[in-house]
Amino acid sequence: MTCHGERFDQCDECDAGLFLYENACVVVCPTGFFANSANNRCEPCDASCGCCMNSTECTCCPPEMGTFLHFGACIPTCPAGYYGDAGACRPCHDTCLTCNSGSDADCVTCGNNRFLHNGHCVNICPLGHYGDK
Repeated sequence: MTCHGERFDQCDECDAGLFLYENACVVVCPTGFFANSANNRCEPCDASCGCCMNSTECTCCPPEMGTFLHFGACIPTCPAGYYGDAGACRPCHDTCLTCNSGSDADCVTCGNNRFLHNGHCVNICPLGHYGDK
């Protein structure tokens, strides 16, 4: 540890396992920063991230932005095949093309020549119904 004064917040470098943040050596970097082991510093996350593993990979999204975490990125809407839940994109049931939840009873649209019936994607329409693609 290299410091230029006697106070804890007057450091220039930190030992391994500690990270420099606002001239202090900390064990854990604050939210919005990640621990860079290459230079023992707390580095800022990308502006779109709430928390991150490195400068480009988000692990959570800022709630106030209304975005969803999807494969390490914070995006405004989840793509087809996923739905937004608690700030993350989660996969639809495999029978749904788009959905409102992960349940097979909450499909919005269907793919693979399936038909939507009461929130379910079915291969054959029930008696009294016909398929309209």
